[in-house]
Amino acid sequence: MPLLIEQVRAGYDMAVGARRAEKGTMRWLRTPAKEFIRRLASFMTGVSIPDLNSGLRAFRKDVVFRFLGILPNTHSWVSTITLAMLSNGYRVAYVPIDYYPRIGQSTFHPIRDTYNYLTLVFRALTYFNPLKIFLPVSSIVFVLGFAKLLYDNFVLRDIRESDVLIMVVAVLIAMLGMLADLIVAQNRYQYLAPPRLSKAPTDGRERIH
Repeated sequence: MPLLIEQVRAGYDMAVGARRAEKGTMRWLRTPAKEFIRRLASFMTGVSIPDLNSGLRAFRKDVVFRFLGILPNTHSWVSTITLAMLSNGYRVAYVPIDYYPRIGQSTFHPIRDTYNYLTLVFRALTYFNPLKIFLPVSSIVFVLGFAKLLYDNFVLRDIRESDVLIMVVAVLIAMLGMLADLIVAQNRYQYLAPPRLSKAPTDGRERIH
């Protein structure tokens, strides 16, 4: 804990203990599921996230209070605050820690918890940066629709209504994302990190020791 507090005093808004390895139960399932979600969150925020849901962390109270109204009451608040801070330009440091097997039984449920975890990531990112979700989905749907259109036109010699419909759906998804971004922009100022007058500890928002 002193190492985490030291990072906050050095200028970071939050310091997180990043576990070196997964030691929980059902590692054969937890490890790939958490790795997929971690990589997804890293891609969506544009910042490498070594550990998304580590509970060992130190942070500036005034920063966390900005997001207090949207944080859940359950343990998932740690993942939410990580995504919220990274999406809004705050400085987050990661300090590697050892993770030992804990005493007692785990409450991990493979299907329910994986679903809830994915939902949490998408909900948080939709709240702060909806275009990161809607535009990739729209692009994938459009490419699939366009590929189907080419196949039907040049191979089957028959352009179908579904070809155009798929691409229209892609455009609607993109427009929905833009509308969501306009709504988010109205309140974004209250969450964004303030301009920094002092030099940042590093040239990024994340640091690994």
